[in-house]
This record gives sequence, C-alpha cells and structure tokens, in this order.
Amino acid sequence: MGYMGRLEKYRNIRRYRRRCALIVLLAFLLVIAGILGADYSVNGLMTDTGRVGIISFNLVDSQLEVCFMNMKFNVRADFLQEFVNFMKGLADFLAWVF
Repeated sequence: MGYMGRLEKYRNIRRYRRRCALIVLLAFLLVIAGILGADYSVNGLMTDTGRVGIISFNLVDSQLEVCFMNMKFNVRADFLQEFVNFMKGLADFLAWVF
C-alpha cells in the first residue's frame, strides 16, 4: 500500500458513487417489479383478469378518472387543457430565453 495520488483517489470516489447509484437504481427496480408482480397475481386470483391494476385511467363524462390503489381521483378535462397550454407557453418562453 503506497501513496494514492489525487487523481486516483477521486477516480475511486467516482467509481464508488457510480456503484452506489447503480445499487440504489437496481433495488428500486426490484421493488417496483415485486409490487407489479404481486398486483398482477392478486388481480388474477380475485377478478379473473391478469392485468396490473395499481394505476388505471378511465374517461368518464369528459373527466379523467385516475384510480391509484383503489383511490379514485377525478380530473376535469378543461383543467388538463389549461395545464397543457401553460406548459407549451413555458416551453416556448424557455426556448426564447435560451
């Protein structure tokens, strides 16, 4: 074990950070895959439909119904249109600025 130069030290730190970020990403993906697999199998047993039902979207009377884990949220379509127009305006502004 000799003296570790500055360049080698920071190279090892970057490698360590990348490994840690990769481990966190893989753990997150594994958790998501487990939740989706469990939801798929429970839906297959309970409702005879083999589909993922954690998040579902339905259009009901010009309202978007978002169902997340059996909690229903209704979103007005005109609100979505206003939001889309706002985002387009923001994108145009940012394109003009930069």
